[in-house]
Amino acid sequence: MSKRAADDPRHPANLAEQNRADVEAHRPAPLASVNEDSWGAKCPKCGHRERLRVVARIWVDLTDDGSVPSDAPGRGDHEWEDDAMTECPKCDHMAPWAAFRTAGSSKPAPHQT
Repeated sequence: MSKRAADDPRHPANLAEQNRADVEAHRPAPLASVNEDSWGAKCPKCGHRERLRVVARIWVDLTDDGSVPSDAPGRGDHEWEDDAMTECPKCDHMAPWAAFRTAGSSKPAPHQT
């Protein structure tokens, strides 16, 4: 990388590295290791609960180089509702978040995490 690119925090190479570091710093612990009832969710097809994928709303900053999660105050949260599409990475089952909540759980979507 050229000296100019190395000094520019908005350079795509630097943004990619920053994004990788941000992802690792915010990688969630497996659900079961936090507390099985933390999310009150599991795959309704196979019962997997260690990691689930959910479509969430998130603020991003748009730049000439692309988009990155926003670091503006109050804009780093993400949220989803009960109707947000959710996927099990183990069996690929997809359904709304509400279908993944453990049977008998009355916990609503967390809205902000």
